[in-house]
Amino acid sequence: MATLGDRIKQIRKENCLTQMEFASKLRISRPHITNIENNKEKPSGTLLLLISILFNTDEDWLINGSK
Repeated sequence: MATLGDRIKQIRKENCLTQMEFASKLRISRPHITNIENNKEKPSGTLLLLISILFNTDEDWLINGSK
């Protein structure tokens, strides 16, 4: 089963972005993205909302893996 970090990584890769480019668009650090993708840190609700808006992704899917 895909984790939240997996889904965020999927969004990044589908948009052909490096971690640095993705982090820059979100105005956060690359190490923070790395830790989120590796499930070492949880993103804030604000960050999840920003990802869903910027990348036209369903926030429910992003958070829960369900549509």
